[in-house]
Amino acid sequence: MKVKPKRSGDTDYVVVSELPDEQRNEFYQWLEGQTSPVVEHEEPKLCAYYWDYERWYRYWSGESLVEPLWD
Repeated sequence: MKVKPKRSGDTDYVVVSELPDEQRNEFYQWLEGQTSPVVEHEEPKLCAYYWDYERWYRYWSGESLVEPLWD
């Protein structure tokens, strides 16, 4: 199940600890080396930009056959 984004200012993000169990560890490992948004009232290393999550999710769910590489 794809999670909906949270919003802070003009930044859409997800909180990694709130992802479904089957996604959390794989997404967290994929995030290594990615930048994270700084969101007031959230731990920075536990947040991810929603566009990163969407890109990873499309590959993880089989919607895309292209592995999501870093920009």
